[in-house]
Amino acid sequence: MKLNQLTLISYAIDGDSACFILQTDLATAVALDGQALKVTTDAGDDVAAMDGHRVVAAVKQDDGYIALHTARALDPQTAESIKALETNVGVAQKAADAAKQDAATAQTAADKAQKTADKAIEGGANPELTTFATMQLSAAAPTMTDADILKVPSLVPEWAVGVAYEAKQVVKYEGELYRIAQKHTAQEQHKPGAGTESLYTHIVQSGGYDVWKQPTGDHDAYSKGTRVWYPTANSTLYESLIDANTYSPEAYPAGWKQVTE
Repeated sequence: MKLNQLTLISYAIDGDSACFILQTDLATAVALDGQALKVTTDAGDDVAAMDGHRVVAAVKQDDGYIALHTARALDPQTAESIKALETNVGVAQKAADAAKQDAATAQTAADKAQKTADKAIEGGANPELTTFATMQLSAAAPTMTDADILKVPSLVPEWAVGVAYEAKQVVKYEGELYRIAQKHTAQEQHKPGAGTESLYTHIVQSGGYDVWKQPTGDHDAYSKGTRVWYPTANSTLYESLIDANTYSPEAYPAGWKQVTE
């Protein structure tokens, strides 16, 4: 697909807001600000058109793609609210990037973003504020730990049929949170839950730490310093001593150490 002739990996439209995943650079993506946006097939057939949209954020993801967030031009008061929310969610994004070294910092920023969104909702703010916060979390989710995600469940987008998901994104289905295990397009017959573990990894937490699950590849392997329960919740707490750790504490004891808190 294409967005104004740029290679479009996937996109989502929610009312007056939209998110586009583009294969381009930041400067080129931001240059779309103020243009009439048009989604077309590779053959040039029209798919969707958006007039009056402005660029509200552009983020380079870990996979190299650009996440471009746009919204229809708003009244000054709502625009100012979005700007303030963008600042707070931006703090959460930066903290999530640093979570590999300092999970506590990432959690503090995520909590701040959640409180900001809750305050906006309680104050009767424009619904686009909540939509914007959700899109920002979608961009940050691949770099956030499961524990961080569990602190901001209200910002996790609902799973939907037909959406093209990238590995490590997070969705909500029937009140439960799932991390995308591999890139795919969601189908009605393959919903998150039992039987679709190859596509969706259920996010669970106990005592502040996840229970060890067998990684399916590099995308969900454990990083050095990550702590998990093994073999069950609240049994024995272990900390990974290596990056890209796909072994259990039992299978490779040298890759883990027991932690006493």
